[in-house]
Amino acid sequence: MRLAALAFVSVATTLLMLAPAVTGRDGFPVSSHPMYATARPPDASFVTARATTAAGQVVSLSIRVIGETDDPLVAEGRLRRAADLHDGVAECARIAADIDRSHPLDTIVAIEIIRVEASVTDFVRTDGADARVEVVTRCPVR
Repeated sequence: MRLAALAFVSVATTLLMLAPAVTGRDGFPVSSHPMYATARPPDASFVTARATTAAGQVVSLSIRVIGETDDPLVAEGRLRRAADLHDGVAECARIAADIDRSHPLDTIVAIEIIRVEASVTDFVRTDGADARVEVVTRCPVR
């Protein structure tokens, strides 16, 4: 009897753990990613920064340069607050100063804080080609 109860609990636990993968529903109380256990909209919006060259090329910046951190959520949160408060000038100037001191590409002429909106699945499929980009703040690199 005890062996049967143990087997039942083991099978039930295994099925419960596999439920998000089988049902396609990922949420409370069982989630494969408990930190993200709420329904997410199909579109996403995030704020980041990028550099531009004299020739108009876009240069990606590292999280460390953007937010003085290794944590992308912290860096994005810092820029989002600045963008939402329409106060991106200080953050933009800080990034430009860091670029001016440390970036090997001397052709960088400006930093842009941008808001990107895209369908999450399309963004992954097209590597961001279909994303809508709004320049929130632009500042020169001296």
